[in-house]
Amino acid sequence: MRNLAAYVVEVPYDAYINHWSNAITHMESFFRRYHTQISTEGAAKPNRAELESGIIVMSHVLKVQNFSAFKSAVSLVDSFCKWLAEALHSCPVKLESLLTVCTACNRALIRERDKQSISRAVVAEMIQAIKFKCPLQETNFMTIANLILQDAGEDIEMDLADDQFNTAASEAVRPFLFEILDFIADLHVLA
Repeated sequence: MRNLAAYVVEVPYDAYINHWSNAITHMESFFRRYHTQISTEGAAKPNRAELESGIIVMSHVLKVQNFSAFKSAVSLVDSFCKWLAEALHSCPVKLESLLTVCTACNRALIRERDKQSISRAVVAEMIQAIKFKCPLQETNFMTIANLILQDAGEDIEMDLADDQFNTAASEAVRPFLFEILDFIADLHVLA
């Protein structure tokens, strides 16, 4: 994964537009198969380096000129979302990485539902984890909470330019506000 990230970063966004279509189709297949492989019982989970490399790959691919015009663009994002959600169960992720990939998705796609795909997947994993339906790496709770707070315009512990990132995470968390309040109100969980 690290080699793919090193290669993709060096390819210009606007070069070889016809070849990007083929590359996007192959990446969709790759992330779909990778998700299937890591989601089986007892399979080796991705480590932090693989997670960060996967995010670098997607962040760069989402910045390709006219990304939304490619036939398999939305299916690539969906496959990546499933892989990312599975990887968040066991790997810590950096806030900057999540901000970068969610913002790139928000800018790359046209339909409002598609723009929020990655942000919705990340928020949904946190909600599933607070309902005890799936595991989530401990530091990822605060990372995802900071992602939501940063999008809402709140100050977080890191120095970031507020206008640089637009993730739509605060919109993605809106349907789950009552579940979050129930979680906070339950003293047995917090004690």
